[in-house]
Amino acid sequence: MARTEIEAFSADELQRLLNAANLDLLPTLLLGAFAGLRVAETQRLNWENVKWEENLIVVEATGAKIARRRMVPICDALRQWLLPVSAKTGSIWVSSGWDHAKLQKRKRTPNPMVPNSPSLGLA
Repeated sequence: MARTEIEAFSADELQRLLNAANLDLLPTLLLGAFAGLRVAETQRLNWENVKWEENLIVVEATGAKIARRRMVPICDALRQWLLPVSAKTGSIWVSSGWDHAKLQKRKRTPNPMVPNSPSLGLA
């Protein structure tokens, strides 16, 4: 299979995606968009790994693609979006009955997105 170029969402696209997202999926989307975490990393991440006081997310070696512990900074926009949906303990990944591998294989179709969403804090 030929590789295709990876493209990033525009700020407007990301804003609409986040506002339309299911609350269970929102933390995973936020961590991918603002911290660069992979879905597989968020599947192994707990809220205890989010160090709000230090503005860091600790991705343990067992949860990272490269088997090395790393510290991921929490930017202001991530903090603003993530705090309201965060929990004190437990897994960040909440399976809503869908499988990531199956989701990646299915045909991509446009999703309706909610207009007039709050600012991403990117500007």
